[in-house]
Amino acid sequence: MLGLNGSHTFRGEYSNANGINLSSVNEFNGNIRSINGSTTKNGYYFASYLMTQNIYQSTVDPEKSWRLFALYTISDGNPTPIKWSMFSGLAGNNLVLSREEDRWGIGFYHYGVSQQLLTSLQ
Repeated sequence: MLGLNGSHTFRGEYSNANGINLSSVNEFNGNIRSINGSTTKNGYYFASYLMTQNIYQSTVDPEKSWRLFALYTISDGNPTPIKWSMFSGLAGNNLVLSREEDRWGIGFYHYGVSQQLLTSLQ
């Protein structure tokens, strides 16, 4: 964008591994590793998009910048307990010449739990 550094990464995965069918969860004690179910499900998918884009960068050192970033993911939500997630924010280097190595950032995240898991836990 306007000659400023940035990147975009798309990622997709599919696995034919077996996992606990989240529609059949019969035991959960608050730890995601403790989920037990009566049946298994074969296969899952996962996709993500990662973006970084400088909105300001030093002409001397382009790594000294202010940058937007975002990561968005989606999965089938079964047997993976997280259906989707998003993480985005703004980060950068201090613009004061004597403090260029100082860094700052602010971000926001949110994720959605699998509906099959939520239904099973009710």
